[in-house]
Amino acid sequence: MSLTISSIRFLTKYPYLIVGWFWYLVTLIPVIDIVQTGAQSIADRYVYTPLIGLFIVFSWGIHDLTKKT
Repeated sequence: MSLTISSIRFLTKYPYLIVGWFWYLVTLIPVIDIVQTGAQSIADRYVYTPLIGLFIVFSWGIHDLTKKT
């Protein structure tokens, strides 16, 4: 909950936070079995798609931390 509020709070300064976080949350729905997608819907092989959102946050965050002003 606090990550969601933080990503909304910093929307104008760091728009990649909300994109990456909501990508993670929305694509995590089939992995945690809220929406059934098949017989083996809880398998770990579905985790790579939600992790794209976290990779967006980490990669652009590292870029912002290391760029010179």
